[in-house]
Amino acid sequence: MISPIAKSKSKLQNLDDELVVSFLKSPAFSEILNKAVKSHTNAVLTRVEALERHVRKLNEFIVDTIRMLCGEPAVFSKDKRDAKRAPSETDQKDPCKMIEGEMVCELKSAKIAEGAKDGADARATIAEIPKPPPKKIMIHPDDAQRFIVKCIEKQGVDSRKAHMLADCLITADLRGIVTHGLNRLENYVNDIKEGVCNGNADPTIIMEKDGVATVCFGTNPLALSAPAEGGDKVTIDFATTAVAMGKIEMQKRRNLPIPPGWAYDENGNTTTDATKALEVRKLAPLGAPDQAHKGTMLAFLVEILCGILAGNRIRFTLATWKQSKAPANIAHAFIVIDPKSFPAGFDKRLADIMSFIRNMEPANPDRPVLVPGDMESATVKKNRAQPGVEYTSSQVTTLEKLSKELKVEMPKIKYV
Repeated sequence: MISPIAKSKSKLQNLDDELVVSFLKSPAFSEILNKAVKSHTNAVLTRVEALERHVRKLNEFIVDTIRMLCGEPAVFSKDKRDAKRAPSETDQKDPCKMIEGEMVCELKSAKIAEGAKDGADARATIAEIPKPPPKKIMIHPDDAQRFIVKCIEKQGVDSRKAHMLADCLITADLRGIVTHGLNRLENYVNDIKEGVCNGNADPTIIMEKDGVATVCFGTNPLALSAPAEGGDKVTIDFATTAVAMGKIEMQKRRNLPIPPGWAYDENGNTTTDATKALEVRKLAPLGAPDQAHKGTMLAFLVEILCGILAGNRIRFTLATWKQSKAPANIAHAFIVIDPKSFPAGFDKRLADIMSFIRNMEPANPDRPVLVPGDMESATVKKNRAQPGVEYTSSQVTTLEKLSKELKVEMPKIKYV
């Protein structure tokens, strides 16, 4: 609850303090304040007191609103609202004043606290005003999938392959891997358009031996998925760098810095600048600073499997993604193991160890022990139960750009 900063004599000063307090508690005042806050914050900040450069304008907006409700003319013109003004003698005498960046109102006779004495000062800061929760931007996965398919088909890719790609991207978003879902669409559209990727290519077996097939299909992630008894499964998928490049992209979209230890600048020093990290593209290897050799060895292992063993180009000879129009010519290594070729009972033994791990006593009772894939499975259930998958405003801007360029109907955006 808060009173406006009354910076001139007006009927407001003649109103009974309790009447003012009643108004400040009313839905009408909350609506006025919410509209003002939204206009100055784009509805993304939840703490009004954090809006240092907007507080003065907000104060004056409220003052004019109160004055007009009292039948008085507004005292702050638009030009005056944009100008800074030093506190005047009137300000000092006014019952409401600015103290240490907070809007503080001294209502001399207000009885807003239980047991308050007559004449006692009552202070109410802006932090006490109920603030509307930030709106979540959500898109239903089916509608997002339709949009992906249409955008990819516009590049001349056949419907079956467009649906395959859409399934992969939407599955990533549903599992909470937002770096590799709809976030990737613009990149893939551009890759196909520029000829970096052949959207209609089919894998071809170019060499086959007993138990081995080399397929022309990198980054350096490692992944494994294995089925367990009862339809359960374990899914392992991680980058051999501290983080995947997609996480840095998401930090940039959110206008946030990256933590130290994620990436280096052009001089090999750690950087927290997401834009710089994306330009230089030097990710830190997996592991603590004194154990980074372990991540480097894992990355080398993947390089041997995907580049050297597959007879394709190695990392240092590949064109930089999004910075070249030459065909990518990257390779993957798929190693398929049939558990039936080994001692019987693989799925039972895997289920046993998964059950053992899940039933271990957690260090934090509120955070049960998980096996790889559990967190993503829970995220899928959560996303399926709500109106859609949550995205950032920056991602919506990208979708609007694609929609306009490709003449594809935008997916419906829900603000909840």
